[in-house]
Amino acid sequence: MIRLSELAQDEALATGAVLASPHHSAAALTKAQARVKALQSLLDLTRHQLTEALRELDEQAPRWRTLFIVTAPIATVSEANQRDHHQVKGKRAARQRDALTAALRCLSVNPEEMPRRLRVTFTRLASGTLDDDNLSGAFKACRDAVAAWLGVDDGPRGPITWSYAQEPHKRHRNSPGILVTFEEPAPRRTP
Repeated sequence: MIRLSELAQDEALATGAVLASPHHSAAALTKAQARVKALQSLLDLTRHQLTEALRELDEQAPRWRTLFIVTAPIATVSEANQRDHHQVKGKRAARQRDALTAALRCLSVNPEEMPRRLRVTFTRLASGTLDDDNLSGAFKACRDAVAAWLGVDDGPRGPITWSYAQEPHKRHRNSPGILVTFEEPAPRRTP
């Protein structure tokens, strides 16, 4: 095993950064240069293998094609940080579910004809931002409404991949809302 300090010394010696002193022989210089070249070729090989592995992963990753996007005027808040009475929280969740269900029913899409594998992305349109765990909690009622509309389980073993995003902008201060994007896996291109 080569220690890091030895590598630094060898590289400095091989590149001429360290002036040769009487105790640096020509053999030591040649040995240092050989070690540096070997390490550089190993790094290049590792870099090439990493690039190939990333390319393979990218080819295996599912590509998604947008089916449709639903917009609803729903104000989402961090449910974890709200100190409201449980009935207030319940009414807010019911309003969110009802508003999103109404928007989904206005579509000319039959949920039974939807692909079984979907990715649903909820995008929060508001003036501020939420952190990741509060963002997913803010969409709990909306997620339940979409799962009920599709007639599937919204658990981790369900057929839907759930994702969350947010678009903070001051123009959303007076009119907050959400975007719900439905996507299906895109067909793979055969080479």
